[in-house]
Amino acid sequence: MLPEGKHDAALKGATDILFTHGHFDHLADVADLPQKLNAPVAGMYELVEHLVDEGAIEGDRFNMGGTIIRGNVEISLVLASHSSSIFENGNRKYMGSEAGFIIRGEGHCIYITGDTGIMADMEKKELSCLECPHPIPAR
Repeated sequence: MLPEGKHDAALKGATDILFTHGHFDHLADVADLPQKLNAPVAGMYELVEHLVDEGAIEGDRFNMGGTIIRGNVEISLVLASHSSSIFENGNRKYMGSEAGFIIRGEGHCIYITGDTGIMADMEKKELSCLECPHPIPAR
């Protein structure tokens, strides 16, 4: 999604790779990116299991409502409304439930929605960031 020349700047300082769901457009760099960054993957159990089988660095496999800790940061897996599967070897493969993340730390709360549609539950969350699936043109 990013122009080729902007990848390094966008990834600078990344320590973990969080996956919201299993679709080809989210998994395209799964074999190379975790190795390049020396960053483990985290997300729904089935999805991370698949990613590790594909060569990703194992991080955390967890389920809805679960929270992992990275230093002073809490990362919680929350509901989303989308789908999560890939087409592999001629068959559709289930990749675990689609999810979002709420990341809390250093006085901030960020809600990463993935590709989810707007849901009524979002009204209940402290929102400081909604992911935009398409780049916003510079003015």
